[in-house]
Amino acid sequence: MLSDIYRFLHRISRFGVWICGGGFLLISIGVFIEVLMRYLFQTKFSGSGELAGYIFAISTTWGFSYCLFEKTHVRIDFAYQHMPKPLQGIMDWLSLLSLLVFSVLLASKAWMTFMESIEFSSMSTSALQTPLWIPQLAWAVGFIMFALNAAFLVVYTGLLLLAGDRQAAAKVACIPSTHE
Repeated sequence: MLSDIYRFLHRISRFGVWICGGGFLLISIGVFIEVLMRYLFQTKFSGSGELAGYIFAISTTWGFSYCLFEKTHVRIDFAYQHMPKPLQGIMDWLSLLSLLVFSVLLASKAWMTFMESIEFSSMSTSALQTPLWIPQLAWAVGFIMFALNAAFLVVYTGLLLLAGDRQAAAKVACIPSTHE
């Protein structure tokens, strides 16, 4: 059951990364078109930098969840390698717990920013006059997904460790060794 949820959440994070990768592709096409317009017609498309910033911010938050499942968040492992396996499992769990605390803080601040933009009808000061709640919603949801995925992994890894299944817990939470 929990392994099915794990696979489902991993697929959602992978889908989000693919969508955001498409956003980066759109940014590059937009920059290319803008360069051509400047060169050929001495004109420019205003707002491409603003849109690129929104896509970059949104993609970053959605990438956090994918990195969580792929175990690519940076962790310093000089002592970890020399610990006994049971202690490594506890350190993996504590690492996930610290990511959970941090992700909840980020998600709550992002949500407050989004709510303030709605409350004050905030708009960008650029020529596009983008209602800021639109990109901030996608940005905040990325942080919320990160927090929810971190919470799930804390619970899932904790249950696996309590059941004595260190090998399954390691598949979910351990960091790759320098040899891997």
